[in-house]
Amino acid sequence: MIFSDFVPGKRVMLALCAALTLSGLLVSASSPGEGGASLGGAAFPLAALLHIAAFACACVAALAMDSAERARERNARIESEQRLNALIQAIPNQVCFQDTAGRWLVANQAMQDATGLDAAALMGKTVTDIKALSPNAGFINSTVLETDELAWKVGEVRYCVAFRHQDGSESTLEVLKKTLVHGGRTVGLMVLRQDITSSRQAMEELRSVRNSLETSVAQGVEENRRKDVLLMQQSRLAAMGEMIGNIAHQWRQPLNALGLLMANLTFDAKAGTVDTAEFDLYAAQGRDILTAMSRTIDDFRNFFKPDKEKNIFQVCDPVKEALSLMEASLIQAGISVERDLGLPATILGYRGEFSQVILNLLANARDAILNSGNRHGFIRVSVAERDGFAEISIADNGGGVPEQNMTRIFEPYFTTKPQDKGTGLGLYMSKRIIEDHMQGRLGVFNSDSGTGSGAIGAVFTVSVPLAPAEAVQKDDSPCR
Repeated sequence: MIFSDFVPGKRVMLALCAALTLSGLLVSASSPGEGGASLGGAAFPLAALLHIAAFACACVAALAMDSAERARERNARIESEQRLNALIQAIPNQVCFQDTAGRWLVANQAMQDATGLDAAALMGKTVTDIKALSPNAGFINSTVLETDELAWKVGEVRYCVAFRHQDGSESTLEVLKKTLVHGGRTVGLMVLRQDITSSRQAMEELRSVRNSLETSVAQGVEENRRKDVLLMQQSRLAAMGEMIGNIAHQWRQPLNALGLLMANLTFDAKAGTVDTAEFDLYAAQGRDILTAMSRTIDDFRNFFKPDKEKNIFQVCDPVKEALSLMEASLIQAGISVERDLGLPATILGYRGEFSQVILNLLANARDAILNSGNRHGFIRVSVAERDGFAEISIADNGGGVPEQNMTRIFEPYFTTKPQDKGTGLGLYMSKRIIEDHMQGRLGVFNSDSGTGSGAIGAVFTVSVPLAPAEAVQKDDSPCR
């Protein structure tokens, strides 16, 4: 253990020297002329001499320790300053420190490069001095002076500024000016400049990419909308072709009846047996037939009339209309239909589009039965309410959907029918109408429980949200 561990400072050594001196004086005063040495004819006590020597040694030791302590402190301070300076110089951003008079005390290499002046030329200079020395230092302008003054007042200022380099190139700097406080007193100002040109360019590129992406998405959405419109038109045309066939079936019997009436009337007229009462009867029957045929035209026209707005309607109404339009075609195919429409389920949506979905599903069920060769075709249509949804199921006994086609049955242009009898758009558009336009669900599975006939068939299910209760007039009468 060294001596300084016991006496860790010059103040302790000076106190020791003072104590030795006082002790020597006391000894000298208490022993005059006894056993002392002679100094200039006067007796000087030996103890005093010893104390004086000790005092001198203590002073020398104190000075030596003080010098060593000062050297250690100086070396530590120099080492700390060197580390701090190395750290400041290594910062890629421009850094400088100013005293309260605005003179630069520290400027790192990045700041020197920006001004075109070395550290020796910058030290002790104000921004005005530096502007005079480096006219091309474009960042030194009225904004710098104003923000310096503001920073001294409020303590911190942040802003962005355009900066012109010595080579004439330009960049954008983000500037932070912050006052330095020590002991409750403002002692200087720190200035930090960060080049954000690349970040700004990256942000501009990102913004450009985002705008381009938004434009592409908008164009894609518009293109998809146009495709949907085209597909809808194609689907409607296909359904219209189907409906024309249904109308032909619907009109065949009335036209035959009308032809018989005309033949009977002609025969009686030639035979001279026709009278006014018989003529009126034939005329009334003819008008009834024509009225029924005209009603078929109205149903056909309303069925394909596009809806521009959502309306509240009962599910059973378009279901009954679709069954009515398909009735003659189903009867000709020998297919019986069972209805279980239940109580009125009211929904909010596009009635015309919904009717087209029901018609597509009925037509698919009829075609599946005909293609299966089943001579006892059967279709069951049911409507129910479940968990806030109106559920419509259309089941047939036409053999069901092959498993390999289950995942593709709702794809556009996918069909298992001959090319001249199917477009592959009916089920695709039906799914789009129910799920995209009416926020519902359209699905399919194979089962024999839907018809009760014992034969396997497909069951298509349509689920559509019920209309809000406050918008519906309650009706407990069953659909017929």
